[in-house]
Amino acid sequence: MLDVVNDGVDAAPGRAGGLHGADATGSGVFGMRERAQALGGELSAGPDGEAGFRVHVRLPWQAAS
Repeated sequence: MLDVVNDGVDAAPGRAGGLHGADATGSGVFGMRERAQALGGELSAGPDGEAGFRVHVRLPWQAAS
């Protein structure tokens, strides 16, 4: 299980919190969810608190023999 949390506070003054629109690349949350499901896991993502965002993923794990 893995949780990634952004509290919404940007460390660099005047800098946007992420890439949006034409500057964005990749598949975002949708792509992460597809990858988790392909591995037999699950992913949830959404607002956390007033300005934050949380990504929670649970992936199956099997110990090496």
